[in-house]
Amino acid sequence: MKKKLMKYYKKKLNDTLKNYIGIEENLDKALMELSSIVDEKIIKAVQKAVYEAKKFIPELELRVGYFLSIHLSTLYERIEKGVYKKYIVDLKSIKNNYKMEYGIAQYITKKIENDLRITMPQEEIGMITMYLHTFSQKQDLTPHIKIIVISHGKVASAMADVVNHLLQTTSVIGIDMDFNESVDHMLEKVINIVEKTDEGKGCLLLADIGSLTSFGKLVTSKTGILTECVSYVNTAMVLEAVRRTALENITLDNLKKALSKETLSAQLLKQTKLKKALIFICMTGEGTAIQLIRYVKEHLVKAPSEYLEFFSIGALNAAKMLERINEINKNYDIKAIVGTANPMIEDILFISTQDVFSGNGMGKINKLFCKEMENYVSLKDIINKELILYNLECNDKTQVIDKLSRILLKNKKVVSEKYHLSIYKRESLGTTYLNGGIGIPHGDAAFVTKSAIAVAKLTHPILWENNFMVDLVFLFALKENDQKYIDAFYRISSDDNIVKNLREAKSLNVFANILWQIPDQP
Repeated sequence: MKKKLMKYYKKKLNDTLKNYIGIEENLDKALMELSSIVDEKIIKAVQKAVYEAKKFIPELELRVGYFLSIHLSTLYERIEKGVYKKYIVDLKSIKNNYKMEYGIAQYITKKIENDLRITMPQEEIGMITMYLHTFSQKQDLTPHIKIIVISHGKVASAMADVVNHLLQTTSVIGIDMDFNESVDHMLEKVINIVEKTDEGKGCLLLADIGSLTSFGKLVTSKTGILTECVSYVNTAMVLEAVRRTALENITLDNLKKALSKETLSAQLLKQTKLKKALIFICMTGEGTAIQLIRYVKEHLVKAPSEYLEFFSIGALNAAKMLERINEINKNYDIKAIVGTANPMIEDILFISTQDVFSGNGMGKINKLFCKEMENYVSLKDIINKELILYNLECNDKTQVIDKLSRILLKNKKVVSEKYHLSIYKRESLGTTYLNGGIGIPHGDAAFVTKSAIAVAKLTHPILWENNFMVDLVFLFALKENDQKYIDAFYRISSDDNIVKNLREAKSLNVFANILWQIPDQP
């Protein structure tokens, strides 16, 4: 009986793997379909690299090219922008366990570097090694995290179809929620799919908005199957999720964290934590911490009060301390933790009490905020009245985007003709809106010559996407080195009172002054 069960289990896993692998087809033709989201020079570099690798690994699936293209596209963009962050890869272990694949990865990495004219970090060789290993193991029965897209309307199934087609897989599941369907009924559908498809590594829900974004914890509590959720899903996010799950060593938690950081909308949304914070820790939270706050306030060179908040926390109860830090982190951008105890929070600078009073610590804090204040700018720098369409009468998003794009070309000449098309390419990937009725379309920075934002105050709300209505639209045309203006935008859009005043503005002058954050002028 036991042998029969094992045989059945292996067959089931094999079937699952076949679905995941999909039908192999001509690499050249298939990769070209990625050209709308991946630079053609990256696709060509990957094509050459994959064919070279296959000379040494005949069993290598050509489908690895889709995944490498998406991976290298993200890597290339980060290197070009100078924002690449090194991540931990156990290169020693990879070298020892996959000697042949590692040698081939080194070989094709040099070819990719020559084609793209970049220098790839060493850890990337380890990543490519794992791709070569994973996609040359036909009988690999390793379970994968299940990717499930959920949304209102027919968006989820459409995204799943696109990704499954591009990556030649059937692994992505899309579950649509009818606009007349109850949340409870939708939850039952999701639970049913999770129970049927979980392979033991958990499920990741990629949701659009609203109540669907809370399904992760609900599914876990009702099924016992570890389930997480990432909101503001778009096609690029789904592609990235599938690419990452192709590598067997990623955990559900790490996948969620990675996707939350990846998407442009997520990057924009993170800017809502505009106000910065310094946290001060001592045993009680009332002694040394309070003294430190006074001292730092007196010696801060540059940081306006509306920009910075100070918090004191006791360290006697470690669990409560961490809980409090997490609460603060939800609403503030924590720049540093100062005090007598280091809570060891990843990516947050810790400065000891001794460092502060010796002068070294204050140097670090002042340097931190001087650098931050360089980015503290006003929207007046990039929005003039000619770029504002006040009380615009439109019935759909296409009309709005066309009109805003036109004034960028006509009045400021800040973008090339190709920028207009790049906006619609970005729109096809999904989610360019914020809660509160604000649309945030944007195109490719490569076609921007001078940063600007075109703005429309609509006479009435229009449907943007996913049953989401907007009446304020900001068309971003920002150069890559001018992302600081996103901070200025969110200083406006994250303040409910300011947004309310924008909607109630009785004239173009009043509307502009609110945007520029200057007092009303007659």
